[in-house]
Amino acid sequence: MIDILNLALPYFGLIFIGFACGRSKGLPEAGLAWMNFFLLYVSLPALLFGIMSKTPFEELNNLPTGSRKESASNKRP
Repeated sequence: MIDILNLALPYFGLIFIGFACGRSKGLPEAGLAWMNFFLLYVSLPALLFGIMSKTPFEELNNLPTGSRKESASNKRP
């Protein structure tokens, strides 16, 4: 459970920071284009690179267990 939180918390943290900054200043949506650019093109790729660099290479091609179970249950007799 803690592994899932460690993986999901940075993503939702970035979303919350963007939401809080937009609400605190009361800026219109058009005025937040710079933040959208920064989050999508600077901070999110850096976050993904950091997570991927810590993951062993063998696990990068490993399909999640849920997708294997789902594909096996969809087979028709």
